[in-house]
Amino acid sequence: MAKNKKNKIPKPKPSKEEIKQKNEEKAKAKKLKKASEKEMKHYKKNNEEYQLKGETTRVLARIGFWVVLGFVFIRGLVVILSPTEITELERIIADFRTEHVNIQNDNELFSFAEQFARNFFTHNGDAMEFRDRMIDFAGGNFPFLDFNFSSGHSQVLFTNAYRMVERSISQRDVYVFVQTQHVTTQNIAGMSITETESIEHTVRVPIMQNGNHFIVEDLPVFVMDRPNRLNNYSFSRFYDSSIELSPASPQINTGIQNTLELFFQTFYEGEQLVLNHFLSSAADSQNFVGFGGDLRFDSINNLSTFQISNNRYLALVGIGIIGRNNTVYPQNFNIVLVYENEILLVESKEARTVNIILN
Repeated sequence: MAKNKKNKIPKPKPSKEEIKQKNEEKAKAKKLKKASEKEMKHYKKNNEEYQLKGETTRVLARIGFWVVLGFVFIRGLVVILSPTEITELERIIADFRTEHVNIQNDNELFSFAEQFARNFFTHNGDAMEFRDRMIDFAGGNFPFLDFNFSSGHSQVLFTNAYRMVERSISQRDVYVFVQTQHVTTQNIAGMSITETESIEHTVRVPIMQNGNHFIVEDLPVFVMDRPNRLNNYSFSRFYDSSIELSPASPQINTGIQNTLELFFQTFYEGEQLVLNHFLSSAADSQNFVGFGGDLRFDSINNLSTFQISNNRYLALVGIGIIGRNNTVYPQNFNIVLVYENEILLVESKEARTVNIILN
């Protein structure tokens, strides 16, 4: 055993350079480990800060969204419930109610005009019974004393009030289309013969309105008009004039009477081309469509003339016209005449001889 111990080869000792190199490697490894741990700590810290910043951004974004949404909602409520918007809404409702009331009033006015026309064109030859019926529409002031009925009787088949013209704040002219049936019975050679004729008329009824109450101011006048010709019609307005008029001179009165006799004869029986020669340059042609013989002019029954200005005159005229059933219908007009090139011409023709309103 002593021999074996003696023969064991001892390990060589490292040199100083090797020891130094090994120590440097250990120091380098230790340094790298510390650097790696420091870098890992820095990464973890940065990652935590990034996650915190991202979460904060998302929270702030949510808060901003709800703030904006709340602002928009509150702003909408303020706009909807603001006094300006409420006032506008109230105005719209008030306008709607006013329009509804106006439509209701027009319907009542048209209904009144149709009822009047139905009674006006219905008769059996009894003038007293006829006047009694008319009192309900005119309050006892209706000028029917000179009404002259033909033989037979007339009844109304159809009425249609289709247009209203406003003359003043309380005056309306209503156009009514009327279809009547006139029946006459004659005794010829001991035989009774009955004839039936269907007649169509359009009349313009002058009505005074006071709230929901209506009164026929004057006689309805016959016009050459039909409902299907009114598509482009526009309302006309007239305003009250407080001018006190002086009577026209006797010479002017005679000239006006002669002019009106020719005018009315042409208006009811003549050609439209001839009728146009009686009209002034300011006359509204829609108001002067002649009848072309469908009605006949009878006579001027009364006439009052007044001077408006140097060359303009007002004529209040009552005439008689003959219908196809040979009944003589009274008609009242207020007519403005004017001198143009020393010729007396008709400027306007309206359906009233009372409460005259000049423009």
